[in-house]
Amino acid sequence: MRQTTNYILTASGNISFAALGNGTGPSPIVGTYMAKLKDFGTVKFLPDGSIVASNGAHGTWTLFDAGSGIYSVVLGGARLTLTLAPGRGLVDSGTRNLYFELQH
Repeated sequence: MRQTTNYILTASGNISFAALGNGTGPSPIVGTYMAKLKDFGTVKFLPDGSIVASNGAHGTWTLFDAGSGIYSVVLGGARLTLTLAPGRGLVDSGTRNLYFELQH
């Protein structure tokens, strides 16, 4: 259904709203991915900045540039600079090759 007229939403009571991208919610990178490099298998990027892979590998992720969605990822001895491609996954910031495919 498509709403074509103006509408008003009213919220009352004990309600809290968090703006996206202000650091109060989980980073957009948090989620489950299928690794397209090495044999990491399924990989989880956790809210605390850690990474766990189904093959037992562990690593870390940090936000490098919020405006560009660029992250530094260390996993299984590999150091990567990746860009978050919404709806797709994490791609190499230079070549745009898909390294981690987002699992829905």
